Order: sequence, then C-alpha cells, then structure tokens
Amino acid sequence: DAIGAGRVRHALVIASDRLLAEPGSAYELNHGAGAGALLITSDGAVEIDQFASHTSDFVGRSRKEGSWHGLVDDRFIMKHGYIVELQQAIQQLNVDPSEYNHVVLQSPDGRWSSRFAKQLKLAPDALRSSAGQIGYAGTASFVIDLSLALESAERGQRVLAVSYGPGGGDALSFSVSERLSFSEDVSELKSSRPLQQLS
Repeated sequence: DAIGAGRVRHALVIASDRLLAEPGSAYELNHGAGAGALLITSDGAVEIDQFASHTSDFVGRSRKEGSWHGLVDDRFIMKHGYIVELQQAIQQLNVDPSEYNHVVLQSPDGRWSSRFAKQLKLAPDALRSSAGQIGYAGTASFVIDLSLALESAERGQRVLAVSYGPGGGDALSFSVSERLSFSEDVSELKSSRPLQQLS
C-alpha cells in the first residue's frame, strides 16, 4: 500500500522462523529453520496482479505451555483447516490454478501440498516447494518457496502463491515480465528489477 500510494519507493519484506521439535519425534524430521527476503518496488520485473485473503476461527495445532506439541490430529487439520483455508483464498481470487506455470502452496507437511495440488489438477511440474531440501521453515517457507518459483519462471509466465496459517490464507497472482536471476542457493537477487507492486 505504501508503494502504491507513493510514500516509499522500495520495501524489503523479510520472513524468518525456527521450528522446535521434540527429539526423536516425527516433527524433528520435518521441522527446519530458514529465512527469505523479497524487495518490492513500483517498477519490478514481476507484477502482483491480484491479492486475496481468507480468515476463519480454525485453530489447528495447539499445545500447553511447556509441552512440545500437544494433541494433534494432522489428518483433521489437513482436511478441515489447510485445504479449506487455501480453497477459500484461491476462490476469492477467482482464478483457475491449473492455468499457472508455477504454484506455491505453503504447507507444514509436503504431503498436504502434493495432495491439494492433485485436487487442483495442477501440472505435475507446477508445484514449487523447498520442503524436500530444508523441511518446513514456518513463516519463512512461503517466501523461500515463492523465491524458488520466481527463480524458475520465464518471461510471460504466471505464478500463483498461497500462504497458510491456522485460521487463514493469502493468495497472490503474479505475472513475470522479465526473468529474474538468483544465486545458486536462491539467497541473492541479482536482477536490478525486483517485484512490482499492485497498482
């Protein structure tokens, strides 16, 4: 909003997280730590075409103070939380996810996003996720996976990115006007033209 209103020319968005897991638990295998950053400007190589948000009162995971994880039914959360929240956010965009070249579906479990991708009838190679390399990095996963998608995108292609957290999701539609160049570890943006703000 600040860029669209002309109050600032550039905005740096940084997301970082570190997830703790009980030693020896299934979560220890999946949980990770990471950080990602995006530079947003008014004349970038990637344009934000649309944005939509969905919120609900779904709680998802919870734990008592001092405990690691509490009582969790991951299948219930996936079915009644994750899939529902992402569906609602995408429906508000009023787009067909199968028409996108690259899709990010933030997920605390890579199996959830794979299952939802099939439900959306995405092309087999459209889903972009870093879960297999670094695990789930919480809040940072969305920015890291979006960077992975933008690194893969060619000029003229479209990217759909949907974030998830208990009780909501955000959906963003991007169009790529110029291929971005990243370092090998997707940590340094070499292009002089970063993301473009929705006008």
